[in-house]
Amino acid sequence: MLNTMFTWFCKNDSFLICFIAYFSLLLVQNSNLIVQQSALKQGALPLLLRLLSKHEPMAVRKKAMYALSSLIRLFLVGQKEFLKLNGLEMFVKLFNEANTEPLVIKAITLMTDILTEQIEYVTSLLRKRSEEHTSELQS
Repeated sequence: MLNTMFTWFCKNDSFLICFIAYFSLLLVQNSNLIVQQSALKQGALPLLLRLLSKHEPMAVRKKAMYALSSLIRLFLVGQKEFLKLNGLEMFVKLFNEANTEPLVIKAITLMTDILTEQIEYVTSLLRKRSEEHTSELQS
């Protein structure tokens, strides 16, 4: 049902209505894999990056950042797409722009969370390999 509602809203030509649909779904289903996959497939990521531009009101930009965070947090495919679409460059622009402190804080928090996810993942792989190696040596 969420996917149907999402698709219906985004058929509308209104950029704002489509954004509200993305934001609402991501807000309701924060970091839900099915919603993340659907939103990515429907083109949410380029839209959210565009809404972060300095041409939008700060309220819209904050909501876009929140939705972006929900879309890519704990979702490696979304994180890779974010990088492909030059998402980090968008964040660098925020650092150089006046009066964007709330967005900069959210960007830093998101990047910290993603780095922490990656460190935890690599640590778990190393631990697993170490355990396998130890059991082979004991055999």
